[in-house]
Amino acid sequence: MFVDHETINLHASAAGTSVIAHAGRILALQEVNLPFEITPELETIGAYDFGGALKTMMTAHPKICPRTGEMLFFGNSPLPPYLTYHVADASGRLVHSEVIEGPNGSVIHDFAITENYVIWFDPNVALDLHSELAFPYTWQREYRGRIGVMPRDRSKGGVQWIDVDPYYMLHFSNAWEDADSLLVVEGPFFDEAAWGKASAFINGTAPQGAAPVSGAKRSRWTIDLQQGAASVGLLDDLTIEFPMIHPGFTGRQNRFAYAVVFPDAARAGYGIVKYDMEYDRRWVLDLPVGVYAGEPCFVPDPQGRGEDDGWLLTYVTDLRSNVAELWILDAIQIGAGPVAAIELPAWVPAGVHGAWIGDNEV
Repeated sequence: MFVDHETINLHASAAGTSVIAHAGRILALQEVNLPFEITPELETIGAYDFGGALKTMMTAHPKICPRTGEMLFFGNSPLPPYLTYHVADASGRLVHSEVIEGPNGSVIHDFAITENYVIWFDPNVALDLHSELAFPYTWQREYRGRIGVMPRDRSKGGVQWIDVDPYYMLHFSNAWEDADSLLVVEGPFFDEAAWGKASAFINGTAPQGAAPVSGAKRSRWTIDLQQGAASVGLLDDLTIEFPMIHPGFTGRQNRFAYAVVFPDAARAGYGIVKYDMEYDRRWVLDLPVGVYAGEPCFVPDPQGRGEDDGWLLTYVTDLRSNVAELWILDAIQIGAGPVAAIELPAWVPAGVHGAWIGDNEV
């Protein structure tokens, strides 16, 4: 049974977590509701349910497959069914909806896809109605953390679940299938301490001035379907979140990735980092103490030839002066600083997620 509108009001949404364009529509997303359709001029059209076909909430992190044009997404509910998978074809028609059995109240905020698989991360952060928290999800050591791998071709079988050590993953940068038929997934890894600090920020109990993320590290999961095993390794010492890649590489191996750098014991300020996975290098654009950046949005250069030919767009907020700017960085050399900085007419905090939507997409 699907969660229906009488159980959870899917039309009640701030629609302020993310935004995406698909099949000529712009959808603003919050993940516990239906998407809201808006115009290119940011006028609200209203809740969008794919012509009545969508009966669940919609994640703020759908994936658009560059190869097929499909939009893959899910609804993660605090009530059964906890996880429902959806596919909209390139024309925007919802063509598949399926309850995924396995998760039991965990926070599944994001997921990963490759050319042939959907990868679910069922983590150790799950619903706790006794917590008395505004966001009532806590780290639960007794919860069985797992990773599930499901063929995108649904005629090829169900989800293969693999038990792993306790973990949490909030966002993913990308996933792909390597030459040895292993699945590789990258994204910031949270242990129990890192989640505790993020939870305190989300629930408003963190010390004043505390960073929203502390201790999340760039990681790489390797999944062996033949052996039914998965392992994770940390790749860097920076505290990062909000990873981003060239969207044309979604589901296949990318060379470059970007993320927000957060203060930690070794670093006083925020920044933006660029990773080169082919040569195991990184470049960091450091920001002054009191200045922080939002998620970098990658905009490909339509005339570009390389994966990093393009720009990074990010909101940069100066807490010392309450001035906010939109920075445009050359993605090839982010350390050079912005090629343009556009002062915003009102103070705008660095948001959660965003997207570059070209005129040709709508």
